Amino acid sequence: METEEEVAVIASNEKLQRLSRYLNKPIALLKNAGKHGIKGIKNLFYTLFLFGIINLFIIIYAVVAFFNSGLKEGFLSMLITFIAGILFTGLAVYLAYKNIITGVMRVIYQEASPLVEKICTVIVNSLAKAKTATDDKNTTMLVAGKAINTITSKLPGAVKNTIHYFFKKAPVSKYATEVNTLIANNETEKASEIVYSKTDAFIMDTLLAQTTSRWIYALLLLNIIIQALIIRAAW
Repeated sequence: METEEEVAVIASNEKLQRLSRYLNKPIALLKNAGKHGIKGIKNLFYTLFLFGIINLFIIIYAVVAFFNSGLKEGFLSMLITFIAGILFTGLAVYLAYKNIITGVMRVIYQEASPLVEKICTVIVNSLAKAKTATDDKNTTMLVAGKAINTITSKLPGAVKNTIHYFFKKAPVSKYATEVNTLIANNETEKASEIVYSKTDAFIMDTLLAQTTSRWIYALLLLNIIIQALIIRAAW
């Protein structure tokens, strides 16, 4: 009953549902992320502006250099400069947007973490009840998969897919296998705490780890160096 109540709470969480739907709607996400405390929107537009302006100046320089030189061979270099500018700008914007997605996923996870903890508990209890606390990862995966599908079956589609994504990426079966001795000794509460603790740490610190803004300047520097080499080789 307790599990059903927790599922019902998650299912009725409008913020969780809305953010989960935004994951597949980039425009809606950019328009509404700030309302939910998601950081990175300003960084996205700053990145677009920074790379756009610098590559625009580089491309203009390449075009002017081409026409002033009158060398037909320089056309290819001008074209490469143009393509490189677009690619670097696109890559920078993509990485900035990906960081926003990570921010959204972190908020979703924080909202849904009680359910994630409950799923870890159910997995451990299922293993204990079925007496399958062994080193067999395949058996553990089957039990874990059944528990996840059963608990999330009544969740809205977008939310369910997000929860499944967390468990697909986090090696929960491995963590459950590692505590098989505790499960065999009926220390399910302790085993559940360990499984959830490791799952939580993996999701927050590895899967949803957010990068700093340093990558912007590193990529921008690489952008400038490559563009400069292209121009120098041509003119």
